[in-house]
Amino acid sequence: MWNRIRRFAAARLVVPHVFDRISRRLSEPQEANDRFGALFRRGRYAEAVPYAKDALGWALEEFGPGDPAVATRLNTLAALYQLQGEHATAEPIIRRSLAILERSLGPEHPDVARVLDLLAGLRQAQGDAAEAEALFRRALAIREKALGPEHPELATILSNLAALYRLQQRLEEAEPLYRRTLEIRENALGPGHPKAVEVRHILEEHYLKQGRTAEAEALYRGVLPVMEKTYGPDHPTFGEFLESYAGVLRRLGRDDEAVELRVRAIEILKTHE
Repeated sequence: MWNRIRRFAAARLVVPHVFDRISRRLSEPQEANDRFGALFRRGRYAEAVPYAKDALGWALEEFGPGDPAVATRLNTLAALYQLQGEHATAEPIIRRSLAILERSLGPEHPDVARVLDLLAGLRQAQGDAAEAEALFRRALAIREKALGPEHPELATILSNLAALYRLQQRLEEAEPLYRRTLEIRENALGPGHPKAVEVRHILEEHYLKQGRTAEAEALYRGVLPVMEKTYGPDHPTFGEFLESYAGVLRRLGRDDEAVELRVRAIEILKTHE
C-alpha cells in the first residue's frame, strides 16, 4: 500500500501539460504538450523525461534559476524519476526545488510543504525513516499554520505520516493520525468517498489486529447506510463492503447476521463476474 500511496503522491506533482502557459509564451509547439500528456497517462515515464528536461531548460532561460517556475519543472522531472523507482536520481532534483522555493517564497509557504511531502516519501523509500518523519512533520506544521487544522489538504500528509508509523509498528501514534484523516475526508468528501473508505478500512484492520472487534464493527455499522446510498445496493464496492462486514460479525459470534450479509454480498458480486 505504501508504494501505491507514494506513486500517487509523486503523480500529483506532475502536470500533464508540463509546458502550460510558459511554453506558450516561448512558442513551444502544442504537439509537445500533447505528447508529454499522452506518455504520462500511459505510464511511459522514461519517454516523458526528455520533454520535462526541455521544459526545465526553457524555464531556466526565461525566468532564471531561482524562480518558482523552475522549481515546478524540477518537481515534474523528479516525480518522473521517482515513478520509475530511480530515487537516487530524483533526490538531488527535489532538494534543488526545495531550496529554490524556500529562498523565493519563504520556508513556511504551502508550496514548500508539498515538496517536503514528496521528499519525505522518497526518503522513506530509500530507507531513511527518521528523515522521512522529520520532513512529514515539517510539512504538516506548515500546512496547519497556513490552512488551518481541518483543511482537506492536510489529509494526505496525515495519512502519509500515519502510514510511516504503521510500517514501523508505532500503532499508537498512527491511530490518531488515521482518525484525524478520516474525519477530514468524511467532512470534505463525504463518508462514502473512496478516499474516506480507504482510511476507514485501514482503521478497521488496525482494530481487528488488536482484537478490538467491537470497535471495528461500530465503524462498519455506522457507515453501512452511507455506503449503500453512495454506491447503490447492487454495486460491487457495496458487495465487497458487506462481505467484509460479515467477517467482522462472525468474529463477534453474530452468525445469523453474518450469514445474511454474506448471502447478500454473494448475490451482488455474482452479477458483476
